[in-house]
Amino acid sequence: MDDVRAQMVGQMHHEVKDDELIRRLLVAYLTSGSVQQASMQPPLSVETLEMAEETRTLIRQGMALTGAGDLLSYLLAAAERDARQLNS
Repeated sequence: MDDVRAQMVGQMHHEVKDDELIRRLLVAYLTSGSVQQASMQPPLSVETLEMAEETRTLIRQGMALTGAGDLLSYLLAAAERDARQLNS
């Protein structure tokens, strides 16, 4: 991971924090497929996932409380908080 971070710092000419590194790696991974593949997949949203309605409502409430504009942002923020808590 440090090699990837060093490469990004060299390209971007500024320090790359953990959250930015994770977002950029995720975007690179998601966009590495063909454009046709990406356009055929439905967007990631609470409505398109198979889950209990109670869980769906809970996630919507969490997104509203945190101000997350989309599911991916909310999940990344939640994962970051969880990782920080586990590391402490």
